[in-house]
Amino acid sequence: MAVVLGPVLKFCGAEDGHWIVSALVVYTDDIPATGAASGGLAVPMERHSLGERALKGVTYKIDTFRMRVPQAAADGHCSYRIGEHTHDFTVPAAGHPPTCAYASCNGFSDPKKIKDYGHKKNAMWSRMDQNHARRPYHLLLMGGDQLYSDAMWHGKLLKTWAASPSSSKVTQKPMTAALQREIDDFFFQAYLSAWAQPELARMLATVPTVMMWDDHDIIDGWGSYPKEFQSCGVFQGIYDIARRHFLLFQQHAADASAMPQKLPDQPGHSYALRVGDCGILALDLRSERSTEQVMSPAAWNAVYAWLEQQRELRHLLVMSSIPVVHPDFSTLEMLLCALPGRQELEDDLKDHWLSRSHQWERLRLIHRLQEWSAAHGSRVTIL
Repeated sequence: MAVVLGPVLKFCGAEDGHWIVSALVVYTDDIPATGAASGGLAVPMERHSLGERALKGVTYKIDTFRMRVPQAAADGHCSYRIGEHTHDFTVPAAGHPPTCAYASCNGFSDPKKIKDYGHKKNAMWSRMDQNHARRPYHLLLMGGDQLYSDAMWHGKLLKTWAASPSSSKVTQKPMTAALQREIDDFFFQAYLSAWAQPELARMLATVPTVMMWDDHDIIDGWGSYPKEFQSCGVFQGIYDIARRHFLLFQQHAADASAMPQKLPDQPGHSYALRVGDCGILALDLRSERSTEQVMSPAAWNAVYAWLEQQRELRHLLVMSSIPVVHPDFSTLEMLLCALPGRQELEDDLKDHWLSRSHQWERLRLIHRLQEWSAAHGSRVTIL
């Protein structure tokens, strides 16, 4: 067997005294041996195919293995084998809150910067791995930019499109099949190469993840561009490709309907988890983002409906890929609007919660969380 990527663990919830984890692998041959055990007892592994993918003449297969591990009165361990290698992860005691690690921005917006760091480019992952060895993490929360797509613009066809006049970008018909293949190949290869780095791979194989994407998983500044660019055929095509890979690699789902814990009645991908008296709410701040809104009213209603259903929730962790507390650059944003040649900087400023377009939406979020916290006697922490 030739495992190209994985296993990558994803936390799928805790129910009926079980810790449910999915393990994703990308491989080129068959997987001859699998198995899992916890506390001396065998743990069933449900195998699901997420399809195949051809790249440069090689056919890659993508599978997930779901494990339901019984929780006990104390922390336990689950040892599992997929193919030739054995890994393990720690399961918290039943009813106890999980020990969490947090990560975001796994990469470089400028690929040239990687050379400046050399072998230290993954130093933070190595440090996290050392901490995990001393006191095991139960969950790894990943709050955005799990992948940096910026190098996508170096592709031959996309580079040509980017160099064309702005007017033709906006009026151009949906992207060609050749350009679509180029971008699709880029995203698939980017996940394989970025997540197979040893320092990151060790963490992904030993701590179940809770991931939510941000702009670099799509396009730098996605949602903060003018409407005519945001809605043009190539931009929308890139989003669709990025979304498919986000669902596949980060959510272990073939499509949005199969995404675990996704909140109902919403256009985006926000989801929530309950672990004993601790809750995790992952907000999708990119799928519906525009210069007028961060999330639609329907998406916010889905979030607040889930919150109102919770009882005896002692601590809520809210994952916000855009920092809720941040220096206020709204005045600078306003000044830049009057200056020519400053659109790129203006896009960066519009990306913040305190942008003039998003200030009131941010304030409503803060007020609703405060009101819910006071009404339910629950602590809220925004990550």
